[in-house]
Amino acid sequence: MLSQDVIAWMWVQDEKLLKAVYHKNKKTLIIFDEEDNIILKRVGVEASHIKKIELIFLSKGAQRMDTTEQPL
Repeated sequence: MLSQDVIAWMWVQDEKLLKAVYHKNKKTLIIFDEEDNIILKRVGVEASHIKKIELIFLSKGAQRMDTTEQPL
């Protein structure tokens, strides 16, 4: 179960499972490959950026993993 300060997405790209996790309190976005290797890590990502990033993820077929619709 995810905590309240975490937003997570999962999607398949080029036949590989990718995961992204955003920690609201730390303002950190991390993208993992299917073997949990870090592909990208960014610190200082604001909620306004996450709204734009989420639209990109959703256009790639991502699904948000947290079950509650909570504001960024």
